[in-house]
Amino acid sequence: MSNQQNFLDTIQQGYATKGDYLLLGKAMLNHEVFTSADIRLPLRTLNRHGLIAGATGTGKPKHCNTSPKFVGQGIPVLLMDIKGDLSGLAQCGDHNPKLDERCQRMGINFVSESYPVELLTISNEKGARLRATVTEFGPILLSKILELNDTQQGVVAMLFKYCDDNGLPLLDLKDFKKVLQWMTNEGATEIEQQYGKYHRQQPVPFCAKLLSQNNKVPSCFLANARLMCATCLPPTPPHNKVWYILCA
Repeated sequence: MSNQQNFLDTIQQGYATKGDYLLLGKAMLNHEVFTSADIRLPLRTLNRHGLIAGATGTGKPKHCNTSPKFVGQGIPVLLMDIKGDLSGLAQCGDHNPKLDERCQRMGINFVSESYPVELLTISNEKGARLRATVTEFGPILLSKILELNDTQQGVVAMLFKYCDDNGLPLLDLKDFKKVLQWMTNEGATEIEQQYGKYHRQQPVPFCAKLLSQNNKVPSCFLANARLMCATCLPPTPPHNKVWYILCA
């Protein structure tokens, strides 16, 4: 058996699948495209994690162009637009000679489509603003954003624990600041009786960070009116055929 036939049989056996699938492309050997060697992604495996890796300029963001295939199958898609170069996917793509040549080599008939897009944001940018309460944000992530040391992180964890045990919801940063101020004054004795001693001045530095206008905590994201990604990704049509793009 020739190397080419062996390669073709290996690809076909390895990517054989039952049920619906997405066609990602065709296999190549020595710069030759095998039109019968489909690279398939079974829809039933889309509940797993995946990694797109490659050197700079190899077209990693271009793989986002497969998202219309997900949406076409009724699978909600959430894209993190970190660099701001994905929102243009809402429009039909233009044909160009390189694209036409590539599709011809793979034996694929490329059809450009457009889908409805919902822009999301966690800042003051335009779009549906995602929000979460401070309690949902959690002590670990909040401590990392504030760049706290181990001792200060322990104080934040103690604060969250006290609020949880006493049914005190931390809805926004105002609630968090109030409890911090209470811990450094009249509430210190009660906290120490329940959770042990701590340095009462430890909350002061990161309380000052929260009051600073240059703090890194997104106050517009931490709010009482809760709106999370799960709310924006309903599994029923027609909402499951929408691209959701989170603009940083």
